Amino acid sequence: MKITIEDRLQAFSHKPGHEVLVPGTYYKLTVYPTCLECMDLCGTKKASFSWDLKGPIYPFTVEQDLEKSCVRIYGQSAQGYFRFLVKAEEGNIVILVEKVPAEGTTLEKGKSILIEEVVTKKPFSLERLFLGNSKQKDQDCIRTRRDLSEVLPYWFFLGQMTPEVKEKEGEMSHLLDLVKLKVEDKEKDVDALLLSTYLAGFCSGFVPRAQDEEFQGIVPVEKKKGITALALLSKGALQIRSLFFQEKEGVYHFLPCLPSQFPAGKMVGVKTVDGSTIDIEWTKHQMRRICISIQKVGELNCTFSFGIKRYRIRRSLKDKGTTLQVGESFKVRTGDVLWLDRFQT
Repeated sequence: MKITIEDRLQAFSHKPGHEVLVPGTYYKLTVYPTCLECMDLCGTKKASFSWDLKGPIYPFTVEQDLEKSCVRIYGQSAQGYFRFLVKAEEGNIVILVEKVPAEGTTLEKGKSILIEEVVTKKPFSLERLFLGNSKQKDQDCIRTRRDLSEVLPYWFFLGQMTPEVKEKEGEMSHLLDLVKLKVEDKEKDVDALLLSTYLAGFCSGFVPRAQDEEFQGIVPVEKKKGITALALLSKGALQIRSLFFQEKEGVYHFLPCLPSQFPAGKMVGVKTVDGSTIDIEWTKHQMRRICISIQKVGELNCTFSFGIKRYRIRRSLKDKGTTLQVGESFKVRTGDVLWLDRFQT
């Protein structure tokens, strides 16, 4: 009965020159079949790494694994198979050579530092989102499909992993400000604005950018000094979260601004202000069930979308439960695990 998400956040590309972030940092990798470049998005630190393998290298893959917080680079050269791993470790960005051909190369297995003293985000429990799409996460195909059901879960998770920064706000941040206003007004067409923000503010590998380098006509292209797009990930994750869960003055608001294109989905590991954990599941544009693990004694009050007026609350899966009216508070104790279901309009 536990609410879980089986979909793995491991996206890839076969395109030479693919750009992707090292998870947990603001450092971008540009990866080619025989070399890579690493640079922070402000352009202040740079490093490179190359390998003496002969091509054509096919297949060639760059994989961003958010589950393991790393980037894998692997392929088949004329000499044989190779695999590298790039990740943030102990305040540095390191490259680990895991597999190399037995002959025909000077490459050796081992670990080396690409860039020292980088800003990383401390590990913590991340919230997860699933919107019913389990297609292979080829980042170039995701870009072509323009389906938010596969864009938002990835953006949401990566945004939580990325360090928060203060910066001069450009057009991309203004798009997210408009998203916030639409969510506050519960305008369900907020999905169109989120898609525009993704297309203008990110390349296919979810690397944020201050200018729309594809000149799509979404935002004005006006180069300004000191403008970056570093907040697009962390700030965007907060706006995505607000579509599905909000907490205001001790009241939990479930699916307060759910776009119509997401009839089914799950959101798990949601952390409240007092440290409680919430898992949510909905289907056919109707709330299905909610699990709340309580961390602090007190009272709770819940509201729901879809015109729900009544629901059942159980303190165990064997409990017959009690029916409550929406807006009616109920007492909770530390350690309680509550199940909410049988939502009625």
